[in-house]
Amino acid sequence: VDLSRVSFTPSVKQGFAMGGNAGVTFRYIEESHFGLIAEVNFEQRGWKEDFEEYPFEYSRTLNYVQIPFLAHIYFGIIFSIVLYGVNLTRYTIGLNNPVQFPGLDNSKSL
Repeated sequence: VDLSRVSFTPSVKQGFAMGGNAGVTFRYIEESHFGLIAEVNFEQRGWKEDFEEYPFEYSRTLNYVQIPFLAHIYFGIIFSIVLYGVNLTRYTIGLNNPVQFPGLDNSKSL
């Protein structure tokens, strides 16, 4: 579980949106000083706006798949490890939570 917010210009009053993350790691060590690490991660990010003077709120959830590839290098000097690599990130599916107006039929599109 993670909490996220988004920076906007101009700023928007918002709260933290709760999302999830999960992943799988593959680690291959060839020698005692070198190895490769690959991961596949799923992460949800987003924001939640609260309109204080109006009786509704808006939230947005963005889903990402991340695939980092890292080189794992161990120098042996007091546990010196260097991780170097790239991170490929892809926005997958956005779940838009529509604005909810109390007292109105919210099943219709705006």
